Amino acid sequence: MGHVPDHDKPTALPTMIRAGPESASLILVLDPAGEASHGELPATWRPTVRHTRVVWYRLARRGIHQLLQDTELEQLLGGADRVHLAAAGAATEPALAFAATHTAIVRSLLLVDPRISAPPAEPDEDFIRRWAALLKASGIRVRVSHPHHVRPATEVAPLGLPEVVAQALEVSGRATEDARV
Repeated sequence: MGHVPDHDKPTALPTMIRAGPESASLILVLDPAGEASHGELPATWRPTVRHTRVVWYRLARRGIHQLLQDTELEQLLGGADRVHLAAAGAATEPALAFAATHTAIVRSLLLVDPRISAPPAEPDEDFIRRWAALLKASGIRVRVSHPHHVRPATEVAPLGLPEVVAQALEVSGRATEDARV
């Protein structure tokens, strides 16, 4: 096989996808599975950007440390006075760590089918409850969701489900009408 010129190689997907008005409240979606696989927001999230700023952060192959040390993300959040988090499955621990280290700006956290990495890698309701209590004491609204539709391979609901979008908007205080496709 011959040499493939650089311009013909597939480009890497962006770590972050940003959309919506800069002055709007921000929903930071921590995506463990790389659902924004075409380099844009999933279709169900696109109508939300009329009145809400959405940052879709692809966590695939990134951990808590990379998230917390991401200078581009920190610069983006530098001017934000309120951030709402949405995370699913393996993004549970990074979302909890992010919320705990950004209590001055994080206002809400939606955990969809939360999973912890320590054995067993199943939802640990006590673990989540303890974290939720700590975050609520800091003024952060926490909601745990278990949608009926899950991916068989991961047993986690996709963050692009319309009901997940509606829940993220609800917990963030935005009208659920923004979630209509």
